[in-house]
Amino acid sequence: MNNSPFYTITERLGGFKLDDALIYLNFLLQASQNPALDQSIYTFAQDNPGAISDFKIEFLAKWLIIKSRFTSPIILSPSELNWQAYLELSMLYDQIDDPIIHDPNFKNRNPVEVFVRMQYQQLQGQHRLALQSFGSAYLLFYETAARVATSVRYNIPERFRQLSGISIEQFMHLGFIFLASKAGPYGAIGTISQEYLNKAKMQGLDILTDENIQRFLDMTSCDHEAFRQVAIRSPYPVSDPEFVLYEFNPLKKFPLLQVHYDRWVAPNPALIIDRVTLGIYYDLLDADSTQFTQSFGTIFEEYVGDLLKSVYPETIVLREKVYGQPQKRGPADWVVIEGDTAILFECKSFIPNLNFVSISSQADIEQYARRVANAIRQTHQHINEIQAGEPQLQEFTGSVFKIVVLTVGRIQTVNTVFFKQEIDTILAAKGISNLSYTVLSLQEFELLLSLVERDVLLTELLDRLEGENQGEALTPYQEMLSQNATPSLVAQKGEEIITFFRNHQVS
Repeated sequence: MNNSPFYTITERLGGFKLDDALIYLNFLLQASQNPALDQSIYTFAQDNPGAISDFKIEFLAKWLIIKSRFTSPIILSPSELNWQAYLELSMLYDQIDDPIIHDPNFKNRNPVEVFVRMQYQQLQGQHRLALQSFGSAYLLFYETAARVATSVRYNIPERFRQLSGISIEQFMHLGFIFLASKAGPYGAIGTISQEYLNKAKMQGLDILTDENIQRFLDMTSCDHEAFRQVAIRSPYPVSDPEFVLYEFNPLKKFPLLQVHYDRWVAPNPALIIDRVTLGIYYDLLDADSTQFTQSFGTIFEEYVGDLLKSVYPETIVLREKVYGQPQKRGPADWVVIEGDTAILFECKSFIPNLNFVSISSQADIEQYARRVANAIRQTHQHINEIQAGEPQLQEFTGSVFKIVVLTVGRIQTVNTVFFKQEIDTILAAKGISNLSYTVLSLQEFELLLSLVERDVLLTELLDRLEGENQGEALTPYQEMLSQNATPSLVAQKGEEIITFFRNHQVS
């Protein structure tokens, strides 16, 4: 009989009542972050980092949904998921080894492989900020996308409405309503009942029509039977069972589980935020593939320009220009002049794929190292032309150059010494060395711009990020970031989304 920690976990989860256990996991995660819900759990979580984490709760919730033998709300189970039972499951979870441990050649393996897997497991969700997520996604997928729809021949707001039956704005408003609901026994968010929705509608939330609710739930929710079917289909299972801990979780697409005909639970309510913001990217990618991605690059580039112009005088924010014979575009998608430094922004509108997030093999690491290196090499060629005296780029002559590669999704560990060795090796093969560059996700970029907006030099921040990990590099600015970690442009739009609900509080 299999007695591995993973097998033992799934067997124990099978004995819990599905609805009660999901509600308890929902409560545990929030209590670990909010002392008002339970001081003792909060204190335990602070004293034992990782004991109650987003990833762990999502993992347990997934296998609870798949394995529970007590899925009917009216049937009692012999076991209860309580604090003691959770601690036992948590300890078993911590005994699941990373696959690299069992590789006889592990000493010769690239450490980046395990670093990436662990980073996506431990850090996912810890830096969510509703204001930033809602504001950024609305500006990117709605306002910017609508502005350039004609030129890119792809209208994201219209296409999303065709796919979902509701607008992007309605999708986000409904997401926040479901996120904020506290219909469970612990007073924790992300527990929803039809009674709550009916009451909210009667108190002025006209968006809660039967049609809108059903269309929203079609995009974000399923019951346990549908969840189990989804979990066995691509892209969710990993091909190598050794990586089962890291396989893609259907809760990312369906963060709300229907546990009764009139009740839903989000084991991790923050996944609702992800689903109605960045999740729009995956809806369009699944529907239209390259038709979407080819257009989205320009949309992302435009949005980056909007962000830069919101914190810098427009006179020092320069768009790429066409120059030379044959014609070229450069020196980068955007350039900002800070003193004697030209910061070159190259925008790459990709999000790391599931193989990179889950397995992170050497081939996966090399794939993303090449993509980053190609962006750097492209910008470096323009720098060479400036230094060679290209007359149409003479305004950059004599500048110190810093390269920033911007991506939509975060490539965990990309700025560590181990990952940079991969990038630098590719660049060295092309005769390029000693370049100053940083890779930032959109979320990280917006965080830095919130500091720039308060007169911190971006060159200073980039210098610190090149020499230290992000946590250490930003330590001197923690007080500022605790007050605000979102640029005004994004915060104002996020506030509009959230205020919509605050103005219709359900009593």
